[in-house]
Amino acid sequence: MPPYRKKIVRIRISGPDKKGIIARMTTFLFRKNLNIEDIDQRILEGFLVMNMVVDISDLKESFKDFRAEGAFLVTAAIRDGSLDSVRILPENDALLRILNPFSPKAFSVAGADLPDEARNGRILTMNAQAGKEIVLRRIHR
Repeated sequence: MPPYRKKIVRIRISGPDKKGIIARMTTFLFRKNLNIEDIDQRILEGFLVMNMVVDISDLKESFKDFRAEGAFLVTAAIRDGSLDSVRILPENDALLRILNPFSPKAFSVAGADLPDEARNGRILTMNAQAGKEIVLRRIHR
């Protein structure tokens, strides 16, 4: 039997600190049967930065409309056990920075400009317009 291989993602939450942010996030992960492998957080002058390392090996379903505090609604779709797409609906005009969930150049982007050279980075950065959906989709080969 092959050894168990974890599927690890890193999640970063940053913004003004508000009551319940950490509780909502950890409850969401628990309800999706995900395991937090590592977590750290800091609050400095009312600004929260939280980093988590999460094992998504047991994620069997997609999720919809997870609100990234006051800025984006995020929906993710799983197909054949792998992340298929991420849909982001900005609530405000903002700079979107997201950890690239796909292999370099193995995804398409709709709803925002992302130059080819920017697709190789770990962090994807693009301008988001309020109400205009951005879709990152895995290219099936």
